[in-house]
Amino acid sequence: MVPGGAIRDPRIDNHAFRVLALIGSYGTNDGWMRASQGWIAEQLGVSRPLVHRCLKELEEFGYIFSRPAEKIGRGLKDYRTSLDRNNVSPEGH
Repeated sequence: MVPGGAIRDPRIDNHAFRVLALIGSYGTNDGWMRASQGWIAEQLGVSRPLVHRCLKELEEFGYIFSRPAEKIGRGLKDYRTSLDRNNVSPEGH
């Protein structure tokens, strides 16, 4: 799922939108997706630094939440899209 506001948001470039769409399409039943920035970059055919920038912007703009992956290898994080940017906590409560 992709937040509808991202489609019309002029701050979101094509790269960031593709990162957002990937996160939305790979989420589990609880909405979280576990991945490294390198894996996301590989899936989209872009550089890891570009993915890092996109993730930082998407989180800053309120379109995604991230958290460190628990008890998993270094570099992995959990990501989730926020469908209601004004009323969703990062923990899903």
